[in-house]
Amino acid sequence: RMIKELDSSFCIWLIDRNTQTGSFNDAEALARDMIQWVDSAQQGFDPDVRARLLLAYADIAFARQEYPRARALYERVAVAQEFADTQSRRTAELKIAETDRVTKHYDAAIERLEKLVRRRDPYLQTEGNYLLALIKYDQGEYPETRKYLDTVFMFDPKHVNAGILQGNLHLKLKKLEQATRVTVGFAGEQDTIIPGKPLKIQLEDRNLAIVGRANSI
Repeated sequence: RMIKELDSSFCIWLIDRNTQTGSFNDAEALARDMIQWVDSAQQGFDPDVRARLLLAYADIAFARQEYPRARALYERVAVAQEFADTQSRRTAELKIAETDRVTKHYDAAIERLEKLVRRRDPYLQTEGNYLLALIKYDQGEYPETRKYLDTVFMFDPKHVNAGILQGNLHLKLKKLEQATRVTVGFAGEQDTIIPGKPLKIQLEDRNLAIVGRANSI
């Protein structure tokens, strides 16, 4: 097949590109052909190429929301000893946690991520803390979300996805503040209650006002 005449990294890029654009059938057909080629090749392929290929194949299932299948494929990459020193293995471990997150198995995801971020690996620490921030955001635990985002920015001040999540967090907190503002008084004399700030309310008795007296609280 023509695939044998192409560079393996380019083929993997094509698989990823088709997945990203929603061309799942094309991505899967190409991935299956390449896996068959890699498995049958006598000269063998570098472990990093094999790991990236299997990771790209798992990503197709994830994008299709076939989460049990995706998780099993990521697990295959994560546990294989031949991929121990590859970047794809670390990515697969993160993707297992991401799969647990989107399926709302938060405890399993958190347990895995907390182990990953304890490793002295900047990539795992950065992406692991980002996923922990996502989980806390999903759970509505916004102070914890901010804490994990702060850690991400310590490792990577320009982390794009963390920046987007931070923007969403700011919008969420702003909406919460607006939702908890309580209007008091008459339409022309409105004040607001803002959480965390002292509140002073003055009550005017219209009857006492006749004799020039008012009570305040």
